[in-house]
Amino acid sequence: MSDITMAGGLLDDIAAPRGARESYKAVLHRVTRAVNAVGAKLNIIEAPIPSNRLDDIWRREARFVRAYEMRALEAAREAKLLGEARDVRNSVLARIEALEARLAAGDQDFHRDQIAALRGSILGAPATGSVGAGRRDSALD
Repeated sequence: MSDITMAGGLLDDIAAPRGARESYKAVLHRVTRAVNAVGAKLNIIEAPIPSNRLDDIWRREARFVRAYEMRALEAAREAKLLGEARDVRNSVLARIEALEARLAAGDQDFHRDQIAALRGSILGAPATGSVGAGRRDSALD
């Protein structure tokens, strides 16, 4: 796979999901902001990558991709994936806490084994304490 094709695929990943009413220009500017923000934060880029440059890469019309551009695209995609994983994790934790609260509201002594199983099997957390006690995934925080 060529660098242009790989970079275009990274831009596709960063841009997804695209709203039904979101124009290409709006998506391009959103992607440009994301790539430049991550690139600057990680000191990958010295100056912002212009949206017309990313547009050429995305349409696979660029003749080449610079190494720092590829690193910035990969970092932006990674940041997006980590953000999505963090959102899923937080959603699961909230659902488990809601289930624990419902079980405890009925009869906490009766449901103690089910609550411990929720904590232990799904999260790998200790069987005592709150849902996230002792569990911290630094890659997602």
